[in-house]
Amino acid sequence: MDYIREVEKILIEKRNKGLMLFHKDWLIIEKWKALGIPVKIVKEGIDSAITGLNFSQKGEFYTVPTLAYCEKQVLKTWKDFKESRVGRSRVCDEDKEKAPFSHRALEYLDNLQRRIERDIETRKGKESVVIPEALERKLLSNLKDLVKKIKNNEVEEEGEFEEELKSLDVGILNSLKQAIDEKKLSSFKNECRKKLLPYRNRMEDKDYTESLEAMLDQKIRQEFGFRNLSEEEFYW
Repeated sequence: MDYIREVEKILIEKRNKGLMLFHKDWLIIEKWKALGIPVKIVKEGIDSAITGLNFSQKGEFYTVPTLAYCEKQVLKTWKDFKESRVGRSRVCDEDKEKAPFSHRALEYLDNLQRRIERDIETRKGKESVVIPEALERKLLSNLKDLVKKIKNNEVEEEGEFEEELKSLDVGILNSLKQAIDEKKLSSFKNECRKKLLPYRNRMEDKDYTESLEAMLDQKIRQEFGFRNLSEEEFYW
């Protein structure tokens, strides 16, 4: 069965138990698919997120769960699953959660830089489109600058760290949009519109525009092999 349909079956079941679903939620499912998260992990993560909510004595939710609410737990469940397969101890995770913010952020950036460098090496010699070398150098340089900010206590909170990463990510993504061939960009837009067509009549204009933009961003990331800088959530 198709990945999307399998997840949708789970969501229909959970909707009958209080899960709220919105038209843009399929983008979250697309993200899970792109990350390679198995359907059984998605189900486990959603179950865990919903179970963690408060219930009344009648079994009703005090807080209405949404797929966006469940997403963080799905990503955490996927991370735990991957780590268990390489023999990492849960004790290490507990120690990491107790570590100071600066330690966790620096470890995250170190892993992120290594991941980017591995991606660069993997793409070398391949015929597929790659991120322009100047942008790769700029990205790695910006990450090193962020390391300095953390070490100098210029970034001291998780919210600030998230904003810094988001700013870097958006900057590189916008540069890639300018670097891509106009004909190919137009083809991507048409492909995204076609995929959204079954949902169009049920979507508000604002939702449609945002969904189209998000889907186009994902296509560009796939084209250049540029993953979201904050897609890994292990530093929380």
